[in-house]
Amino acid sequence: MQAVLILAHKNLDQVISLVKILRTCFEVYIHIDKKCHISNLHKEAFEKLSVKFYSKIDVQWGGWSIGETTYFLIKEALKNNNIKYMHIISGEDWIIRSPKDIYDFYDENNEVYLQSEPAKGIIKSGEKVENWTKFYFNYDKSIIKRRTILGKILHRCLYWSQFLLKINKLEKSNIKDEIYHGAVWCDLPRDAAEYLIHTFDNNLIYKKIFSTSFCPDETWMQTLLENSSFKNRINNNFHRYINWNVKYNAYPAILDESDLDKIKNGDAQFMRKIDLSISKELLKKLDVLPE
Repeated sequence: MQAVLILAHKNLDQVISLVKILRTCFEVYIHIDKKCHISNLHKEAFEKLSVKFYSKIDVQWGGWSIGETTYFLIKEALKNNNIKYMHIISGEDWIIRSPKDIYDFYDENNEVYLQSEPAKGIIKSGEKVENWTKFYFNYDKSIIKRRTILGKILHRCLYWSQFLLKINKLEKSNIKDEIYHGAVWCDLPRDAAEYLIHTFDNNLIYKKIFSTSFCPDETWMQTLLENSSFKNRINNNFHRYINWNVKYNAYPAILDESDLDKIKNGDAQFMRKIDLSISKELLKKLDVLPE
């Protein structure tokens, strides 16, 4: 048995359409951002599809809450002893292959499909990604949201003041692990998922480190697994098609028919971002629309 874990925050009608396809082969666990309104019709639809859905965490971009949501869904899925593999996607993802093809690929497969690279040396927006974990940030509790203009100014001030003060909470906490960085979206065999939860639950220092970092959802799984015996089982091909351009006022781009050839010529199993009001023709040509 395999499970798909979905982090959703909007477009619940679209999420329900995706779930209808996934439920033919997968158990489905969904966390919906606490800020998102869930109508009675949506609740009834999820219940009819036998989906486990939750709305516990107020998700804030840049904060630990995204990582916390991922941790929560993994822990919930592990309660079912029959689940041997789990796939983490967003509510704006969609399948490229048939559910059966995806399921069969991971059946009896013990590789960890996770985008991961050493954070040291990576520069994003003029900042060293490694410092996002070394320095202190807390966008889950901040009144000023990170993506606002004021939030961006505050972030720069926090970053460069700590840079000048040579802050290093990893050194202070005696953490020797090398920090790794990558995408949240991944595919985990059960033993890797169990290791993540066990290590996190039994080493409170990790919660202190990641809950006070910037974008820790892109480092916590990578760092824990890369600094363990699972390192040799990590495969960086995470089978996602993402268009890293701005399109339809979205970054990454919302996908449309112009992405068709690249998708067909690749080996991705999931794609993002999808918006049915824009991407429907693409899905038709890939034959992945619900009946």
